[in-house]
Amino acid sequence: WNWLHPGQGDLAPRLSNWPDVFRLLGPAAAGQPLSIILDEFPWLIEADTAMPSYLQHAWDQHLSDTRVKLILSGSHISAMAKLLRSDAPLYRRLTGKLLVEPFTFSELTPFLPRYSPDKRLAVYAMLGGVPDYLLQWDDRKDLKANIQTLFLSRRSTFRGEEEVLLSDVLRRNDPDYRTVLAGVAQGQRDLLDIATAANLPSDRTSAVLEQLIDMHLVENRIRASVPTDKHHQ
Repeated sequence: WNWLHPGQGDLAPRLSNWPDVFRLLGPAAAGQPLSIILDEFPWLIEADTAMPSYLQHAWDQHLSDTRVKLILSGSHISAMAKLLRSDAPLYRRLTGKLLVEPFTFSELTPFLPRYSPDKRLAVYAMLGGVPDYLLQWDDRKDLKANIQTLFLSRRSTFRGEEEVLLSDVLRRNDPDYRTVLAGVAQGQRDLLDIATAANLPSDRTSAVLEQLIDMHLVENRIRASVPTDKHHQ
């Protein structure tokens, strides 16, 4: 409002719902380029499940003929993948999809300039290429000291990270996923052996494994996907 009406902040309307917000964006983008970024979009959907429908209506009625660039971003892969399904409100309204990949091993040097290649490889084996993890590694210290600080200390930000990642991807608080993964991590490969290690019925163990595999396949499909409709933003 302040951007459209400088110095008239006291006249700004009270907006109590998202449709009104989107309706005001149309005039704002009518005669000039405008970029709108809705970060962590899955949290908006969680707060209001009708959000994709609001956005679909706003796009079709108010924004499609403007110069707006609307960017939806989120870190929850499963929730973002639902936006791409054929029964989703925003289906075929996307210009493109971009999965932000972790860094490759060859791109680790700026994070760990003091380390030799073999030490960087050891760090990569532990952390992968996630920038936030790499920023917490101190290459002024040796591997053992970093492991102690980041993985073993009670104050470590990595403690419980596996549960956070599971809840981010699966959007549920279910201990079964943790126990099944623990069984696999212990070396169990047969369904019955995994079920025994997890202390779960085999049918429940199978359902958990299928969900985990499905999430892996969804991530791979997003990686391999290409823009669907060049005529819509």
